[in-house]
Amino acid sequence: MSDDLPQVKLRAANSVSGAPDDPSLLQLLRVASGGGQATYDFFSSEARARKELADLVAKGEQSWRLVDDASQLNLGFLTPGQPAYIASGQYGSLILQTQLSPDVLQSDTTDYKEAGIATMWMVTDQTPMDVFITTVEKLGPGVAATALGPALLTLLGALKNFVTSFFNNVAEAAGEGAGEAETIASDAAEAAAEDAAIEGEVVADELALSVEFGPLAIIGIAVAGLTLVLMILAFGLAKTMTAWIRVFNASQWPLQLRVAYNYNLSIKQQPQDGLLPPPGPAPAPPGVQPACSVIYRADYLLQNDSTWKGLATVIQSPPGNGTEGVSFAIDIPDMGPNSLAVIPQGGVDPEGFYNSMEGRATGLSMQIGSSPNGFGAAMGTNQNQYESPSPLDGSNGFNYEYVVFLTG
Repeated sequence: MSDDLPQVKLRAANSVSGAPDDPSLLQLLRVASGGGQATYDFFSSEARARKELADLVAKGEQSWRLVDDASQLNLGFLTPGQPAYIASGQYGSLILQTQLSPDVLQSDTTDYKEAGIATMWMVTDQTPMDVFITTVEKLGPGVAATALGPALLTLLGALKNFVTSFFNNVAEAAGEGAGEAETIASDAAEAAAEDAAIEGEVVADELALSVEFGPLAIIGIAVAGLTLVLMILAFGLAKTMTAWIRVFNASQWPLQLRVAYNYNLSIKQQPQDGLLPPPGPAPAPPGVQPACSVIYRADYLLQNDSTWKGLATVIQSPPGNGTEGVSFAIDIPDMGPNSLAVIPQGGVDPEGFYNSMEGRATGLSMQIGSSPNGFGAAMGTNQNQYESPSPLDGSNGFNYEYVVFLTG
């Protein structure tokens, strides 16, 4: 009987999401922030992989393959010698790994204590694009050494079920056209946590293991999955003027983004708090190797509120933390070429900055060299006038994509 075995609980807790600090991604961002076809390709490859993997994983258990040793996948960012689940499509892969600290697992813990991490990677046909990491906490008596491997696989299986259920719930809700994107993502995550929970599963005849996904993990995957939900909902919508924006902070300074000026703007997506820390190791408890270094990103999806007018915005990070901040502006008028501009100053009047660039900075890209403290920025767009292919399905419309790459 499981009641006679040691009762151990593992709980997914705090989480972070971002982009892996990988050389191939950094090179891709340098090219994409130069504007033109490279910017479009960056967005279309991401959208293509997200949609394909969402459809694939939503099909359930048959989508996944268990690899005993992740080194067999020949991906340097994975932890060798540890198992992984992978779901692969034509345009990308989702990869899951868990790591646990033997020292914490083998010790008695009367309160929840950080014991490991669970990681989900999204890899496109160009580069590792996304990483979602949640810390794992442990409560209960020490786990025997012979049960460590089976406990790791049980946790990995629960993570797989959590991700599978989330994608399936998203697909069902989006297919029914139900609700706003944030609500779909949140409801899907809560239901997935219930579906994936394990209660007292006997592991290696040594212990009864329970696994749960706590509120912070639920919020984390909902936030990480919001871009996917928005992309799914955007398929087949009536044509509107749409601006997809990706901001990547590869600089050494923390930034705090906010929409400082807008005209005729309907904001479909923006970061919850606007905080973009500098790149750094993903969280991991002592004894567990961090999954990777993370580049933090901010995603925006903007549309024109009135379809008879264009749209405009200025997004800023104010001075502080050793920098003068940053401002970037986008103008998409109802007639004439679009404008974009970026400056290494976050304290300027946003409306005045917008007025100074409107109708003038009409190139496909702009780059500012390193300021005295080394801070630099590059910004590019796919097209600055007329209709262009959607990065989602290639259909023509007023689709504009922007990459903002912050360095130094």
